[in-house]
Amino acid sequence: MSLRLKLHWTTCNFHLQLELELNNHWIGIYGQSGSGKTSMLKAIAGLLPTATEHCSFNDELWQQGSFGQPLSKRKALYLAPEAVLMPHKTALQQLELASSWSKSTADIKQIIQDFELEQLLTLYPSQLSSGQQQKLALAQALIANPRLLLLDEALAHLDHQQKAAVLKKLKLYQQQQGFMLLWVSHQMEDLCLYCEEIIWLKQGPVSYTHLRAHET
Repeated sequence: MSLRLKLHWTTCNFHLQLELELNNHWIGIYGQSGSGKTSMLKAIAGLLPTATEHCSFNDELWQQGSFGQPLSKRKALYLAPEAVLMPHKTALQQLELASSWSKSTADIKQIIQDFELEQLLTLYPSQLSSGQQQKLALAQALIANPRLLLLDEALAHLDHQQKAAVLKKLKLYQQQQGFMLLWVSHQMEDLCLYCEEIIWLKQGPVSYTHLRAHET
């Protein structure tokens, strides 16, 4: 499994230049606010094509020059800090739509059980807490059977106990489904515990430091 990425992104007050090759399954992204963590994930997902000089996954070209593979074919799912859900659909309808859209064979009932969503199925997003919305969005993503899962502080609204339980289940699904996971978090201790390697983004001429988890 290999992700190759070359970025060059400049605005009036921001500059990000990266060239990386990532080969592990669970990769942490760390850095101060404004260091480019979200931009990096959005570029991989295909949401910042002008910033992406090259992006390929398992030697399959996703982005280079004027070429951009359609997002639906990449199966790279980006989960934002605030869960993006359809306000007029119940939790169960959101999960069923994810299954239908992706033509997935994932066991919806098992995912509902694993992420403790049974009591939420008839509720709408406005009736859910921020943490419950994040768990629902993550369940949707797993049902869709991604090749690459991009978590941008997508567990930040869970308390310590809930987050630990979700991460334990997420690790099992990653092993079963075989996707690569990139996880942005401000909690270095969490990244050290779960990730095989960590990319520490920094502002300035040297844009990042590449760490093995045991080096932190």
